[in-house]
Amino acid sequence: MKFSSSAPSSSNFYDIVIVGGGLVGNAMACSIGLNETLKSQKVLLLESGKPKSLGTPPNEYSNRVSAISPASIRLFKKLGIWDRLKQYRTSSVTDLYVLDSCSRSRIRFERLNSNEEIAYIVENDAIISSLYDVIRERCGNVTIRAGSSMKNCVLTAGLTDLVSLTLADESSIETSLIIGADGQKSKVREEMGVEYTGWNYEQMGLVATLRINTDSANTIAWQRFTPFGPIALLPLSQEYSSLVWTTTVEDAKRLLALPPDQFVDELNHYL
Repeated sequence: MKFSSSAPSSSNFYDIVIVGGGLVGNAMACSIGLNETLKSQKVLLLESGKPKSLGTPPNEYSNRVSAISPASIRLFKKLGIWDRLKQYRTSSVTDLYVLDSCSRSRIRFERLNSNEEIAYIVENDAIISSLYDVIRERCGNVTIRAGSSMKNCVLTAGLTDLVSLTLADESSIETSLIIGADGQKSKVREEMGVEYTGWNYEQMGLVATLRINTDSANTIAWQRFTPFGPIALLPLSQEYSSLVWTTTVEDAKRLLALPPDQFVDELNHYL
C-alpha cells in the first residue's frame, strides 16, 4: 500500500482515519496496527462511545451477541483476542436445527469434525473490549479518540489529494485514506454519494436472555420459522440462552407489554 509523498507532518494529519468503532472499526484498527508493513503509518480511530477494557464478566449476559464462525475464530486468533474471549466466556454450538412451524420440514447442521464447532456465541461487548485492549497494548501507531465523531468530510477526486474531516467538536484533521465503519446511517457513505437500495420489512426483533430448563447439554442453536417471523435460541451457558424473536411491529409491542409469565407462555407455545 502506498500513500501520497506530499502528506504533511502536522499533528492533525493521519495516514489512515477509521470513522466508527464497534466490531468493524475496532477489528480494522487492530488489523492495521498489527500489520508489520503498516507499522510506520499513523492511524486514527474515531469512536463516538467510551470503550472499556475486557475486565471480569458481569453476572448478567448482554442481549447483543454474535455467532462466531470458524473463519472468524481464525481471524480472532490472528488478532490475539481469541484466548482472551475464551477466558472471559464463550459458548460452543455443536448443532444447529432450523424448523418450520407450518410443516414438518427441518434442517440440521452439524460439525464437520470433532475438533471444530459450528460456531461460538460471544457477547458483542466482549469482542469490542478485547480488540480495544489489543490496540492499546500492541498497536503503538493507532490513536483512539473516544467520545469523538465526524461531523462532515470533504472527499477528493484524485488519489494524491488529502481528505479533510471536521469533527463534532469543530476540530479538523486530514488523511490520505478514510475508512467508513460508522454503521447503518454512515456519514462517510453519504459524503461519497454511494447509492443503495433498502426497504422496510415491517418487523421488529425482540432480544432477551432466557433462563432455560434442560436436562441435556445446552450446546444446540435453534431457529424456528413462524407465520410472523423466525425465533432463534442461541446457547450462552448450561442455564442461559439468548433469544432473538422477530415478528410484526404490532405483535412485538404486544409481547413487550405482557407480564413475564405470559411472555414465557407465548414463547413456549411457538417453540
